[in-house]
Amino acid sequence: MVIAAPAFGEGPLARLQGVENTELEERIYEILGTIKAPANDGIAIRRDLRTAQDRASRFLRAQGYYAAEVHGEVDEAGQALLRIIAGPQFAVDDISVETSNLGANIIARGAIEYPADNALTADWVLGAEAAIQAALENAGWPESEPLPRDVVVDHARQVGDVFFHFRTGPFTRYGDIRLQTENWRPEFIQRLAALQPGAPARLAGLNAFESRLEGLASVREARISLGEPEGGDDIRTVNVALTPAPRHVVEATISLSTTEGAGIGTSWSRRNLFGGDETLRLTGEFATLVQSVQAELSLPYWRRIDQRLVLNTGLKSEDTDAFQQNEWTEGVALYREL
Repeated sequence: MVIAAPAFGEGPLARLQGVENTELEERIYEILGTIKAPANDGIAIRRDLRTAQDRASRFLRAQGYYAAEVHGEVDEAGQALLRIIAGPQFAVDDISVETSNLGANIIARGAIEYPADNALTADWVLGAEAAIQAALENAGWPESEPLPRDVVVDHARQVGDVFFHFRTGPFTRYGDIRLQTENWRPEFIQRLAALQPGAPARLAGLNAFESRLEGLASVREARISLGEPEGGDDIRTVNVALTPAPRHVVEATISLSTTEGAGIGTSWSRRNLFGGDETLRLTGEFATLVQSVQAELSLPYWRRIDQRLVLNTGLKSEDTDAFQQNEWTEGVALYREL
């Protein structure tokens, strides 16, 4: 009987033997990928074999199989073969968090949830670390950052201990909002902050404030930073630096319509009219049969963060063989986010 080797790029990088768990076997095949070496290139096949062995070993370790054995060889058909003894999946035992701050330690411990199956996987370790960081960042330590973690496994007991380490920075409470850029009203910027002075600083709150500022038509870029602690106090100033967008915008169009005839349109906008991101927009349309001018004033965050007031007025004139009509319009619209 002749066994044909799979064509380049068609089969798995290596065949598997010894994996009793079907789901685990399928996932290993996904990690391995497909054949890279031509069937008649022995050197390339052995290179693929080493790659497959390394990928399988790393994957099994990431899934908690710390005692797994992966042996590679080239079989009689000239294909890469991995003989795998997965062994037991190690469980999570002790979890330790070190932040050099007792209060932060308590917050961090409260953010950890053991995995449902108690398996010591890389995904769980990374997820737990991210949960700890998010909890610290939003409980007064917005500058928290993880340090290299330690995972110590006990092969005799088939368990592992996880040690998380964090640099929290100083505990921080919101201080005053300090606008470092001109052209905007400080009270308007302060209203957008929605930060309670004296409350523990939350990174999510600072990010939301920054995102709100970057959503303003008059702002090209916003940067929020915390001032240095002063006098041993945990109150820190919230500094706001804004890069303005172009203040004036001019647009022009040319149109050809069977109902209105040939014409041109133009618009002129001025942003940040009164220092509160207001936008005044003047538009005009001048066609053979229709002429119009319109003014619109948009007031974002009017009275509250989630609503916008728009005032508009305009004049439209239509002059045809059948009739002549002039129309004056005024309007007020209030938009609110749901």
